[in-house]
Amino acid sequence: MKSDGKLIRVDLDLKSAFNSAKHSWLWTILEGFVVPDVRLLKAIYENSSMRIQVGGLATAAIQLDTGTVQGSTLSPLLFDLFINALLRLLVLTGISHEVKSLLEWNHQAFADDLSLYVSGEQDAQLLLDLVAKFQDWSGLKISIRKTIVTGALYGSGAAGRDRKASETGRQQATAGSKRSFSDTTVEMQEGDEQDLVIDGAVEEPRDRLAQARCRTCGKKKGPHLFGMDNPLSSCLECTHAWVPQGIRYQNELLKTVHGKTATCPMGVHYNMWLDSDSQRTKAIDGAIEVVAYLHKNEDLRIDQALKVVSMCLPPILAFSGPLVQYPAADSKTLTAIWLRAYKNAWGRSTATGLLTFPKEQGGLQAELPLGTLFDATWGNLH
Repeated sequence: MKSDGKLIRVDLDLKSAFNSAKHSWLWTILEGFVVPDVRLLKAIYENSSMRIQVGGLATAAIQLDTGTVQGSTLSPLLFDLFINALLRLLVLTGISHEVKSLLEWNHQAFADDLSLYVSGEQDAQLLLDLVAKFQDWSGLKISIRKTIVTGALYGSGAAGRDRKASETGRQQATAGSKRSFSDTTVEMQEGDEQDLVIDGAVEEPRDRLAQARCRTCGKKKGPHLFGMDNPLSSCLECTHAWVPQGIRYQNELLKTVHGKTATCPMGVHYNMWLDSDSQRTKAIDGAIEVVAYLHKNEDLRIDQALKVVSMCLPPILAFSGPLVQYPAADSKTLTAIWLRAYKNAWGRSTATGLLTFPKEQGGLQAELPLGTLFDATWGNLH
């Protein structure tokens, strides 16, 4: 992370990326990269056509001058070469994220996802203006409505804002505003105040239930750490945090979200502090949905239910797993949910040992979260 300063990320949404590239500019880019057999590729595309059939009648032949062939194994490579021209233009600007102890770069790209990383609003605007020029030239389209700007302040500036939020929280607590929210207050029965044992036992859960979840960072905090005017919105720390402003694309103001709000660049949910709690929650919720589906559809055959498990549970972890750290508690929760899914598939009375034991010892050796994470991580390394 930066020792002091700003870090801004712009997540660009490419609209119908594979279908937007103009063929004429695609050939120009390929020739510029000295790709062999460009004439052959041009001949394939220029002599290809399509027809739309409705009710047994087909239209006249339709020739397309944009996009790559759907389903062709060559199409992703052609698009990679096409978008690589934009990525090289971004590199040539010399603009960087300016994070210390890291190589200088200003973007990340995967398939049709593109994120820009800069140290200030002005640099972000320069890169976005360059992307807009490439869009006008190439036909690549950016969805302004889905493009998101987020950022984080580090160092002395962030420390100052945190101190201000903490001071406000202490002042509210001292002034007696350390209150319980109406929908979470635990009422003590009359007479419990005389019983010190019971009073001590209920104190901790009462304090825990009195907390509310911040709508921005998603953390549970005490009532005194929220604003007096809107206690069920963002916490004081998030309210005082810095947020980038005034960044535009083609003169249209882009949507800005708080740095502690989880977004989904490259398909993984995390915030600017690399907190991936949101991604872990989605993995757990997704596994619970599979269990609920199997419980509701008890009439499925065993092979059908196991097919649901094998097709739905591993993909929840396989893509994001290598990028997200799962604490022991979350890993234990996921394992319990997966075992419940297998039991719903095989029969609820199935013993856990039968599911987890190796096949050599007579077990079913069911695939569990830890094994899925290991396979996904090893696959990325390999």
